[in-house]
Amino acid sequence: LGKWRPVLRKSSLEAPVPMPITIRDYRWMNLMAKEPAKAFPAVVKRVGQGVGGMAFGREYVALGEALAGGLFAGVIRAGIPFWLNAPLTRLITDDSGAVTGAVVTQDGVDATVTVRKGVIISSGGFDHNMQWRHEYQSDKLEDWSHGNPGNVGSAIQVAIDAGADVDLLDQAWWFPSIAPLPGQAPTSMLAERSLPGSMIVGGDGKRFINEAIDYMSFGNEWLRREREGDPIGDMWIVFDQEFKNSYVFGTVSFPRMPLPKEWYEAGIAVDAGSPSELARKMGVPVDNFTEQLLHFNNMARTGYDRDFNRGASRYDNYYGDVKVTPNPNLRALAGKLYAVRIVPGDLGTCGGLKADEKARVLNKDGQVIEGLYATGNSAANAFGHYYPGPGATIGQGLVFGAIAARDAAQR
Repeated sequence: LGKWRPVLRKSSLEAPVPMPITIRDYRWMNLMAKEPAKAFPAVVKRVGQGVGGMAFGREYVALGEALAGGLFAGVIRAGIPFWLNAPLTRLITDDSGAVTGAVVTQDGVDATVTVRKGVIISSGGFDHNMQWRHEYQSDKLEDWSHGNPGNVGSAIQVAIDAGADVDLLDQAWWFPSIAPLPGQAPTSMLAERSLPGSMIVGGDGKRFINEAIDYMSFGNEWLRREREGDPIGDMWIVFDQEFKNSYVFGTVSFPRMPLPKEWYEAGIAVDAGSPSELARKMGVPVDNFTEQLLHFNNMARTGYDRDFNRGASRYDNYYGDVKVTPNPNLRALAGKLYAVRIVPGDLGTCGGLKADEKARVLNKDGQVIEGLYATGNSAANAFGHYYPGPGATIGQGLVFGAIAARDAAQR
């Protein structure tokens, strides 16, 4: 990428030292204290790539950053022109409503671009547009998104102004996250919900979901409760000392390392020597929490979560602890307890412009707006309210981006 490297946004799953981390790496690194034979070779390999690459002027990246980086490098090599800090402000249409151009603001000056093939809107969702999020999702949401800071839905609005229809504006790629420090972004949390020796409770001190479920379903349950007038309230992930000694937490606290002091100072983290003391520090009903913990522990000892079926799917098990049997996602909590507040963060919104199987944007009558396409998080999620697995967001962006480009090229 050369001089354009700063344009490529960093991954939200970033290690404290330069090293590319794949999902497989992350899985085993998270179990480094329990599975050193699998974790340490991965760590050595990735640190070698990261630090060693720096010595040769190379930087290795992984996950979505690698896909985006590869595509960006292709654009640069092909000599395709691109403008930065150039927002779309208006679409130009002919008498039939077909899109024939766009007005883009560059350096404070409006530039009119005439198109022969079409305009593809692929500029993200409305992650940080809190007015829309409060209107279409929940007024309890704060700016907890991990999405690009520039994702405020402006291009979606431009398309709406040109007659486009929208769908699924209530949806996001929900991603439960550790509550942010004041003025900062939330901290990523992925495997933690699946690991044994932990459970998640709401403001009433009770569990409300299979903690290991996919993160979009987790967020949709939070949203459902909000809309039905039965809010979950503050959410806390509760775990014990063995959990703390065994697993990475929040990408910042390694096994046997203390949780960040700043978390305690901000009220994000608390710990206690007894369940009742922890409940008081979390601000949840003591009786509810102590009864819930006793009930959870009794179930965990049998390996069967009869309340929410945690650990029954291969998805649940993937981020579990293979050394814990009979259920890699369940273990009774004992001894010193910790609790960390979590929020309904997200990886971006996934509601937007309604498009067909060729990524062509539709109007409110369900008719194609000729010359206008939408892909990625600018379009309504092709999977509806569901999340089939890792890569669902960037994957459909890639696929429908290719479909849109090929269809436009044939016009």
